[in-house]
Amino acid sequence: MVGARLSGLRALALGLSIIYLVLIPPYISSIDGYSMFAVADSLLVDRDASISCDLSGGGPVGSDGECYSAWYPLISFLAVPLLLLGRVVATILGYEDSSYLAAELALVVPALAAAGAATASAAIALKLGASRRGAVLAALAAGFGTEMLTHARHFFAETTAAFLVALAVWGLTEVGRRRGIALLALGLVVLAKPPLIVIGPALGAALAVHSRDWRKFIPPALASGLGAATYMLYNWWRSGDPTEFGGGDRFDVGNYFSPDLFKILGLLLISPGKGLLWFSPVAVLGALVLWRHRKSETGLLCIIGALGVLAIYVGHPYGGWDWGGRFLVPAIPLLCAALGTLRGRFAVVAVVLVAFAAAMQIPTTVAFYDRAYAEAREEGVYLEYERWTPSQSPLLRMWPAMVNQLQAAREYDVDAKVEEPATPSDSVVDRSIYYHVVAVWWWMLPAVGVPWLFGLALSLAAVFVAARLVWCSTYSDSRDTRGAV
Repeated sequence: MVGARLSGLRALALGLSIIYLVLIPPYISSIDGYSMFAVADSLLVDRDASISCDLSGGGPVGSDGECYSAWYPLISFLAVPLLLLGRVVATILGYEDSSYLAAELALVVPALAAAGAATASAAIALKLGASRRGAVLAALAAGFGTEMLTHARHFFAETTAAFLVALAVWGLTEVGRRRGIALLALGLVVLAKPPLIVIGPALGAALAVHSRDWRKFIPPALASGLGAATYMLYNWWRSGDPTEFGGGDRFDVGNYFSPDLFKILGLLLISPGKGLLWFSPVAVLGALVLWRHRKSETGLLCIIGALGVLAIYVGHPYGGWDWGGRFLVPAIPLLCAALGTLRGRFAVVAVVLVAFAAAMQIPTTVAFYDRAYAEAREEGVYLEYERWTPSQSPLLRMWPAMVNQLQAAREYDVDAKVEEPATPSDSVVDRSIYYHVVAVWWWMLPAVGVPWLFGLALSLAAVFVAARLVWCSTYSDSRDTRGAV
C-alpha cells in the first residue's frame, strides 16, 4: 500500500508537498517576490545581497552606493540551492539565460513551506485530542480551504512564516530536541517576517502563565531576540548599518489607539475586500472551536499565537494588491488545528466549508489574481480601496479575470518565453506576459519541446499518488499519537 512504510504525518506531509508542487505557477509575478528572488540570485552569483535599485522597493542604500531589498532575507537564503540547481539544468539544456528556470525552482520554497504549515496544523490537532482523520481534516482545511493555497503559489514570505509559527507552537509543548526545534523556529521567523518578533515573547508569556513558572518565558523570548540580532547582523553585512531595514515605516503604532481600531479589525476579519471571514471561512470556524480548548496548554498557545499575528497587522492593515488578509496567513494553521476535534454534523460543516473555499480558489490557481486588480484598474475601479463593496470583492472579480486569462492563453505563443528574463509583472494587462498564460508550470512545457498535455497527465498522476498518501495518513500509527512529525 502507498505510504505503508511512512508514519501518518510523514505520509501526509509528502502528499501535501506533491500537490503544492504540481500547482507551482510559471512565473514570479510580484515586485516584492521578485525582489527577494533577486537577492537570492545575488547571493549565489555575487556573494552579496545587492540588487538593482528598481527592484529594491525603497530598501536601504549602502555606503558603497548599492541598493538592497526592502523585503525579508530568509526565503532568499532558502532559495539559493534551488537557484543553483536551476542554473545547472539551464546549462545542460543549452539556455544562456537561466533566470526563468531559476525563478521557477525558487517557487518550490513557499510551496513546501505551505505543505509543512498544513502538516504542523495536523500535528497540533493531535495534541488537542483530534483523531487521525480529524488531524488530516485540519491539515486539508489549512492547506486548501484557506487563502494559504493562493499565497503558496507566490514568492512571498507568508507561508514560510506560517510553517515556522506552527512549528514553534507544536514544539514548545515538547521536550528535548523537539523543543529546540521550536526555539530555532522562533528565531528564524524573525528573518522571515520581522514583525513576528513578538510571537516568541507572547508564547513565552502564555507558557509562564499556564504553568505559573516565569522561567518558561525566557527561552522563547531569547530565541526571538537572537533572531533580531541575526537580522541586524545581516543589515550590517549588506549595507553597513545594523538598524537600516529600509522600506519606510510599514507599521503604524497609532492604529492601536485610533478611533478606527474597530474598523481596522473589521477590515481584516469581515470585510468582503480582504476579510478572513470571506477568504478563509473555515479558519473563522476553527477560531470558534479553538476557544473551547483555551484551558489546555496547546490551545492557549494557538490562541495567543493567532492573536499575536492579528495584533501585529493592526498596525499595517491595508496593503496593496493582496489576496485577502495576506499578512494573517501565519495564524491560519493555528486556527485550523482545532477543526480536527470536531465530530458529527459540525465536522460535516467544516468539510463543506473546506470544499467551498477550495472551489473559490480555482481562479487564483489557473490564473494570477493580480489580473483582477489590473483589469479593474483599467476600468477605473481600484479593488485595493473597494474593501467594503461586496460586488467589487476580488473573490467575485477574479472569475471573469480567470476566463479572460484562459482565453488569452489559447492565443499566446510560449515557445520563446524561457529565453526571456523573469521580471515583475506589468500592471497593464495587454503588455504583461503573466496575464496571458495558464498559471501552472506545465503550460510552459512547449517552450522546451514537450507538449503541455504531457505535463497535465503527469500532474494528474502525481495528484493521484498524493491523494493515496493523504488517505494512508488517516490510518492509526502509535508513533503519531503525540503529534510527532
